[in-house]
Amino acid sequence: MSEARLRYIAAKNYFQSALMLYRSPDRATGGREVITILPLCMLTAFALELYLKAWLLASNEPSNHVRAYGHRLRDLVESCINHGLPYQPELLKLVGQVMEGHGDYTYRYLEAGGEEKYPPDWPHAFEVLRWLDTVVDEKAGVSAAHGLTAGH
Repeated sequence: MSEARLRYIAAKNYFQSALMLYRSPDRATGGREVITILPLCMLTAFALELYLKAWLLASNEPSNHVRAYGHRLRDLVESCINHGLPYQPELLKLVGQVMEGHGDYTYRYLEAGGEEKYPPDWPHAFEVLRWLDTVVDEKAGVSAAHGLTAGH
């Protein structure tokens, strides 16, 4: 299996895990929403990173170039747009909301001021990730390899 497909599958796993956590009936009880903020941010940011890396790999960017981006989401999204990813202002907005907390490890190691680095609207963030999932799936051909429609 290609590296692009592997990155796509990992991204989808992070995205689906974020959805499950967000939709969990347990999340809405006893003040538990607060304890899910960091995991949701981390899962969302990793999903973004890996979807974007999958796009670049499916665009025939060498693996070592793609890995060199590290966790720099803004650089990744700009490179993806330069490699044909459709311009989507809402994707840029989501990247802007999570890039600092992802890049400086706030989502893994809560730091002072980290409470300012959370996406304010989870349903909207998930809509952006659904769109990204579909376009990257089409580019990488993951679902098509199994006779399925992209973004299923």
